[in-house]
Amino acid sequence: MERSDMVIREIVSVYTNDLEWEHYQRKNRPYSGFCLKLTGSTIYHCDGKDYLSDNTHLIVIPQNTSYDYTILEKGKCVVVDFIADNDAVGIRSLRIRNSSLFKSIASSMQYAWSFKRVGYREICLSYAYQLLYQAVVCENEEYIASSLEKRIENGTLYLSQHYCDHALTIQKLAELSDTSEIYFRKLFTKIYGMSPKKYLLLMRIDRAKYLLETSDLAIRTISESVGYGDVYSFCKAFRKMVNCVIFLLMKRRMVVVILNGSKR
Repeated sequence: MERSDMVIREIVSVYTNDLEWEHYQRKNRPYSGFCLKLTGSTIYHCDGKDYLSDNTHLIVIPQNTSYDYTILEKGKCVVVDFIADNDAVGIRSLRIRNSSLFKSIASSMQYAWSFKRVGYREICLSYAYQLLYQAVVCENEEYIASSLEKRIENGTLYLSQHYCDHALTIQKLAELSDTSEIYFRKLFTKIYGMSPKKYLLLMRIDRAKYLLETSDLAIRTISESVGYGDVYSFCKAFRKMVNCVIFLLMKRRMVVVILNGSKR
């Protein structure tokens, strides 16, 4: 059965696991699930086979599966429980190439589930299909020769190091790769499964979410630090990618920023 035959009917829960012990067992898992490691690595054992779980592999577990797993390196894991039709038998470990994209989708899904705004279940269902689709594409796509990745390596390396630079342009990345902007976009999309513009947006939003969760910086300061010239543009981009309300604990008071297009 093809993985694309699986129909996800309902999201049951979305949460983060931060496991402390080295070995766990689970009998007859009540729901199907996705497990995506943000950090660390784990080996799942089922029916005499081993399946790797890290930030380059998406684990898919069918309902009623019994298994155990061993933590090789402690870290955080986003777990999505769902009800599905036409699910396969046995655990699957799907190779993913663009871990930043998967992390962003998983993080956005968790935000939507946590804040439970109107339509959050439908939003999370959409994210679940995005995870599955991207994993299937990565698994089934033709091998991309390393020479293609090498062709734009200078540009992609610069992008990973300077994605928060507000003056960064795709033209700059193409020039560093000694190629035209059109050809750079074409190769980048073929290798990473998305346009360089979207990849840049995901990188910036991921960094912004980290700062929102771990610091007391003002919204304006965060928006500037991740490459946005004004708060309005930042909030518009954040709302587009995350679809949620941002909650910030600012020193002695709770500040709630509603991403409604306001120019505050």
